[in-house]
Amino acid sequence: MITLKLLNSQITYDGEVILIKENIPNSETSVEIFADGISKLSLETPHYRITGKNLYLPSKEIDLADVKSFAYSAIKNIIREDKEPIIALSGEGLVYDFSVNCHEVKIIEKTLNGIHFLSAALQKPLLPSSVSVQLPPWATPFKLSSAVILLTEKPQDVLKKHFQQITKIVTDSGYIEKSGLRLVRLYYGGFNKVLCYSQLSGYLCFEEEEKVKETRPSDKDIEKLANNILKGYGKCVIEKGMIAI
Repeated sequence: MITLKLLNSQITYDGEVILIKENIPNSETSVEIFADGISKLSLETPHYRITGKNLYLPSKEIDLADVKSFAYSAIKNIIREDKEPIIALSGEGLVYDFSVNCHEVKIIEKTLNGIHFLSAALQKPLLPSSVSVQLPPWATPFKLSSAVILLTEKPQDVLKKHFQQITKIVTDSGYIEKSGLRLVRLYYGGFNKVLCYSQLSGYLCFEEEEKVKETRPSDKDIEKLANNILKGYGKCVIEKGMIAI
């Protein structure tokens, strides 16, 4: 398993499952992909919460700078099929069930007129309404830059292709934190646990054996630790606090 964090998102590869999460102001999105489809989806804002299961992939690629739009595209495919949702009541608010056959989409309206914000985002009226509202800024794509990946790409390819944008790499062996190509810190959770920080004067590490001791390792020592963390996904080179694949 490997998790890559970049921009406002993180993507986790765990066997055949790909889990993508995005956290931006006033919005949290999660998409779980398995066997050429979306097995689970959730999108939450201050006004509404959307959950989905067994949905079609709207595209074979996804921009990690705009996961929310990918989720919208997935639910639009189902909402277009069902013009009359089943409406129920929950403690959070009205529940609109747009499920079709085995494809499930449910929308919970948490605040009044929230559903109308959603209809503007989807560019489709969900229910007859005389209320006309402007689409709020947080409902539009929040893009700082772009990080488009193909869902058919292997994690090794994504790691290499977007290495400079990636800020954190997490594997079963530990993690590496970086800013651009500059190493910030790393943690190796092997038999002897090691936590290292990159400093202007070199590296400061804490190693746990019988007790915790402080060390000042070389570039090659840090490089070896980093490659133990990355084992199976790539091989890096470290020099003077800089890291490259």
